Amino acid sequence: MMKTMELPKIGDTKVVIKHYNNQFSVQVDEFKENTLRGDAYWVTKEFRTYTKEKDALKFASRYS
Repeated sequence: MMKTMELPKIGDTKVVIKHYNNQFSVQVDEFKENTLRGDAYWVTKEFRTYTKEKDALKFASRYS
């Protein structure tokens, strides 16, 4: 049985937290529509780095 992947809707937000070099990065993307070409794409809305994981999680929780 094949599991289908749900496509994002216009205005959806995704938050990604990554750990590298003793820092945590938080990237917030928003799915936007391009009315001229008729397609849609992810746009980075916010990108921040933190030295403490709790600070990164606190910032990410605003968008989750």
